Amino acid sequence: MRKPPSLSRRLKWRLEYVVYLSVERAVGCLSLPATARLGASLGGLAGRFLTRRRMMVRRNLRIALAGEKALAESDGLTDEVFRRAGANLVASLRTATLDEAGLLRAIKLESPEIFADNLFEGCGVVAMLAHMGNWEALAQMFPRIIPRGVRVGDIYRRLSNPLMDARMQ
Repeated sequence: MRKPPSLSRRLKWRLEYVVYLSVERAVGCLSLPATARLGASLGGLAGRFLTRRRMMVRRNLRIALAGEKALAESDGLTDEVFRRAGANLVASLRTATLDEAGLLRAIKLESPEIFADNLFEGCGVVAMLAHMGNWEALAQMFPRIIPRGVRVGDIYRRLSNPLMDARMQ
């Protein structure tokens, strides 16, 4: 049997949850473009201070690009990775609070007819989003575009904070 979490751990979870809800509420007052701009700025700033992460991103880009880009261009791409990560993070906080109409305005599906046609013909469909996207918004959108009776599933890793995990689900 598992030992119950300590009081300090439970308090930490509550504090994290309250901070998250506060930030989510504040971001909810902004438009989606404003959240993306704010997130890109914060991500760019984080990229300057998180030197170990920056070195890791730069190394991974060098491996992925296999000498195709000059070092200066690689640095620009490293900056862009941090800006996009920040934009995605803050935008995901905003899309989490959108109603159905707002979500439908925010998400653009490429070739939805191919998706629908294959589902109606009984073919399986695999929809994927790049890791650097707002997958939370896609998970919210799926129940709205999948016909009733079609089995679907999302893959996700449980969060260590049970309050945050329940919010995510």
